[in-house]
Amino acid sequence: MPHESDMVRLTQVLANLLTNAAKYSPDGSQIALSVVATPPGNTQVPGSVIFTVSDNGYGIPPEKLPYVFDMFAQLRAGSSADSGLGIGLALVRYLVECHGGSVSIESGGFRTGTTVTASLPVIEQLADVSAPPMRASA
Repeated sequence: MPHESDMVRLTQVLANLLTNAAKYSPDGSQIALSVVATPPGNTQVPGSVIFTVSDNGYGIPPEKLPYVFDMFAQLRAGSSADSGLGIGLALVRYLVECHGGSVSIESGGFRTGTTVTASLPVIEQLADVSAPPMRASA
């Protein structure tokens, strides 16, 4: 089923993921954003946009991974910026799921970095967005 997207909310998703990556990575770390689109009808991932934010920062202990998308979940990662409310990733999951997508997170543990991947469906056929014909003025 086609979904309409809320660009403000999707921008918020990316901003939250990039902010978390920066917040929980020490100075000099690398953060990467990857965006891949698969067209409708692709057999691998039909009609999806997949974006991934990866960092080589503090990482997440494997036993904490199942809880990172829970509301008010906070991890103490050794960062001086451990002062969040614990709603960022819960909001990311909520907004992505409201758009018909899914989100996942991977980390090998302390000092291994983190990768967050969100997949969103694309509309199979875009509506005609061409400009309406111009009227000649008299």
